[in-house]
Amino acid sequence: MGECVEHLKNINKKDDWQTPKDLYNTLDRMFHFDFDPCPVNPQFDGLRIKWHGSVFCNPPYSDVKKWIAKGINEIQERNVNCIVYLVYAKTDTKWFHKYIWNNDPHMPNWKVEFIKGRVKFINPAGSGDSSAPYPSMLLIWEKAWDGDTNIFPGPLEKHCIKSKEVNK
Repeated sequence: MGECVEHLKNINKKDDWQTPKDLYNTLDRMFHFDFDPCPVNPQFDGLRIKWHGSVFCNPPYSDVKKWIAKGINEIQERNVNCIVYLVYAKTDTKWFHKYIWNNDPHMPNWKVEFIKGRVKFINPAGSGDSSAPYPSMLLIWEKAWDGDTNIFPGPLEKHCIKSKEVNK
């Protein structure tokens, strides 16, 4: 309980909590990431540069909406073949309903995976970890199963439809 309280106290002070290495490595084995627009101590602004390949993004939780919008733009520009976001599981937010949970045929199909338990993020100093004060989820888009069918003109045939996918 103390770790969660400590995270809550610091969450608004620092927006650069790091992804746990074991979680990142597990996802990397599955998706073979090429790019992270939100690395620790970045030398660039991930919102202002072109993304490429298979992307992992644990965005600053203070402004998830901008990062989701940027990813959708990169999908529509055909710059990426996969995006995996690690975000808080606040499904009541406007951005979640606008970009993820909607019926817009021009928006990407996202697979939503809820993470059991609380993610233990690495603190900004890199010296320890602390449980998140709220649940987390993965938002996954892959061209391999979404393709161009719901983003670009063409048939609206769907690929690999599963119960946790949205935008159907």
